[in-house]
Amino acid sequence: MEAELPTDYDVIVLGTGLVECIVAAASARVGKKVLHIDKNDYYGGQWASFTLKGLEQWVEENSSAAQQETAKEEQEAKGGEMLVRTSDPRQVYSKVKLGWHLQNAKTPEATPIDINSDSVGSQRCMGEDESTDINKESQAKLETKDEAQHCRTWSQDDVRDLSRKFNLDLAPKLLYSRGSLVELLISSNVARYAEFKCITRVLTWVASREGEGNLLVVPCTRSDVFTADTISLIEKRLLMKFLEFCHSYEENPEQLEEYADKLFVDFLKSRKLTDNLIHFVMESIAMVSREVSCREGLERMKLFLTSLGRYGATPFLFSMYGCGELPQAFCRLCSYDLQWLRCSGRLEGCCPAAFW
Repeated sequence: MEAELPTDYDVIVLGTGLVECIVAAASARVGKKVLHIDKNDYYGGQWASFTLKGLEQWVEENSSAAQQETAKEEQEAKGGEMLVRTSDPRQVYSKVKLGWHLQNAKTPEATPIDINSDSVGSQRCMGEDESTDINKESQAKLETKDEAQHCRTWSQDDVRDLSRKFNLDLAPKLLYSRGSLVELLISSNVARYAEFKCITRVLTWVASREGEGNLLVVPCTRSDVFTADTISLIEKRLLMKFLEFCHSYEENPEQLEEYADKLFVDFLKSRKLTDNLIHFVMESIAMVSREVSCREGLERMKLFLTSLGRYGATPFLFSMYGCGELPQAFCRLCSYDLQWLRCSGRLEGCCPAAFW
C-alpha cells in the first residue's frame, strides 16, 4: 500500500544543485516541512557528475533541437492551470556537442600464434635454412603482438565499455582545505557522506625564451622553497620572507596603508620580488589576475597558506567521485536525521527528489 504524500509544506525547493540542497537540508534540520523536487533524474543540476554514457545522454538532451522540443512540451498547460516560468538551468549552456577522436568500431584482436599448428610443425620437414627463417618470422610476430598489447589502439566502443570508470563533472571544483565549503561540510557532519582526496602537487607552466616551456612544481612550503632548483638563492629568501608576511599580514596594517587602493602586482614589486617569483605567486599561489586589488590578493595568499598541511602537502581537496557527490551528501544528511520518502515517478513533469 502506497504511503500518502503530505499536502502542506513550509518550503518548496526546485532543483538539486548544491545551493538548493544546502537550503533544503538547512530548512529540514530546523524542523521545516520541505518538498524538494527536480525535473532531472540525476542529482546536482549544474554540479552534476556523469559516467561517460551519462554525459553522452546529457549532451543529447541539452542540444539545441532537444531544448526547443522540451520547451514546447513544457508550455502545454492543462485546463485551469497557469504556467509559471522559473529559471531554466539549460539556458546556461549553448552550442553543446560531443566529438570523438577515436574510430567507431572495436579493433580486432591479433590472432595468437599456435606453436602446435601445421605451419610450425612443418619446420621438421624443411631444411635448416628454411627452418631458421620461419623461426625468425614467428619471433617477429610474437614481438609485434607484445608491442600491440603495450600500445593498444582504443575505439569508441572500448571506452564506452569502461563508462563507469569515468566521473565527469559539469563544473569541476577544487576545495581549499580551510575554505568555507569544507568548514560547512565539517560543521554540518555532511563530510561523513563523501570521500575526498588531497591533490598531490601544484604545477605551473613557465615559458622559456625560445618559445617553449616546462611544467614546474610550485614551491609553496618551506621545504619546497629551499629544495627548488627553479629559483635562485636570493629568490628563495625573498619568497620565504614574503610568505611569512602573508601568513600574518593582518597584524601589520600599517604596511598596507599605502597600497590599500592599489593593485596586488604593484605591492609584489614593492617587496622586490622578481618577475619569476611574481609569476609563481600570482598564477599558482594566489591564483589571481593582474587587475586584482592588494587586499584581495593577500586574502587569497593567506587562504592558500593556511590550507597547507591540514590534510596533505597541498591545500586542495577533490571529491573522489566527482563534485556531484556534494549535493547528494546534503540530501543524505536529512534522510538520516529525519523520516523521508523518495519518489521515483514523475509528478506533473517533475521528479521528486525527497519529501521531508
